[in-house]
Amino acid sequence: MASQGGNWKDLVKAAEVGDLAAAKYHLQQGVDPNYQHPEYFTAPIFEAIRNNRLEVIELLVEGKYQGEKLLKSTLADPKLVEEMTDLTPIDLALEEEKHDIVDYLNTQLPPDAQWKPKHVLVTGGNRGIGKAIVEQLLRQGHVVAFTCRDADAGEQVLKELKEKTGNKKLQVVVGDLSSIKKVGAAAKSILEQFPKLQVLVHNAGLWPSECQINEDGLEMSFMVNYVAPLILTQQLLPQMETNGTDVRVVLVTAGLAIFGKADVTKTPLGKDFSRFKTYMHTKQCGMIWCLRQARLQQVSSSATPRVTFNAVHPGVIRTGLGASDGCMGFLLRLVKKTWKQPAEGAVAPVWLATSPEAKGIHGKFYHEMKLYELEGDAACMLDPTVQDEWAQWTQDFLARHNRET
Repeated sequence: MASQGGNWKDLVKAAEVGDLAAAKYHLQQGVDPNYQHPEYFTAPIFEAIRNNRLEVIELLVEGKYQGEKLLKSTLADPKLVEEMTDLTPIDLALEEEKHDIVDYLNTQLPPDAQWKPKHVLVTGGNRGIGKAIVEQLLRQGHVVAFTCRDADAGEQVLKELKEKTGNKKLQVVVGDLSSIKKVGAAAKSILEQFPKLQVLVHNAGLWPSECQINEDGLEMSFMVNYVAPLILTQQLLPQMETNGTDVRVVLVTAGLAIFGKADVTKTPLGKDFSRFKTYMHTKQCGMIWCLRQARLQQVSSSATPRVTFNAVHPGVIRTGLGASDGCMGFLLRLVKKTWKQPAEGAVAPVWLATSPEAKGIHGKFYHEMKLYELEGDAACMLDPTVQDEWAQWTQDFLARHNRET
């Protein structure tokens, strides 16, 4: 050994390189027998975290060595604060994305000091912005599930993101949002497989290249961009409300929604279909629904609602949305080369979904990270009369659908 007796500097080195035998020696020899210098343990445990030395951390915190307890040692307090950074061990483990260490430290901390991850579901999380949202949530240490229509594609993304982030708390729920029946089945699967859900991120969206009418008689992008989030939320929210007091619903929308002029007599059935206008119209419908839910949740002007609803435009992002063949598809692919990457687009939705700073934000529309005030024609989305007209149409349509099926 480098010295006789316990030596805290040698203990730091042992923690850095993962030398369990050396760390054991210095602990047992008494680095700080009277625990007068907590910093003697701060540096070793923080070096062990930075270098992903879980076994050394277990030794420092519990005195565990090769499955046995040390007979004599002064141990580290997992609530220590690093003087230079004001971080606790679990803060650093989260910052360094050392998720196995986070899980271990949680077992050693009192409830008020534990990391409490959010349970977040992201629809359409297998590609584009949705996949980037899932990845960022995992890196932050949250428990995440995502929906995907194809089981094989979902499993591939599941494996990739677990390996990439080191966070194994990820699962895929196979679900299709293209019809009322399929959305209901997806909601049932989510409740069965991910019952602790607290945050719902409606990311799945469709930019139609042609008019498609689904089995319910609805234009397909109207179904995916408006009806699906509405039904999913209706069916998931009662369970979400039992899982905590900070329940959040985030709608990932498009900036084009502010230019929408959806017609309740035409848009749902594709009677005013246009490749670009229908995308604007259906995204506007989604925002009308989201902002109406926010209004209904707001019981008073001062109280923070139990469930918050917000919409966010992630920016103009390079994804597969709207892809098609032909001249228009070619032009769109050229334009997309100037757009941002999905990781940039994920920042604002993730912030609204999980950030402590976003807690209590309600009934707002964000353009990336900036609050956007709905003015002019776009203010119609805040109009209770407009909101209620769409709600009544939807209620009547779903009631008729349920009677006929």
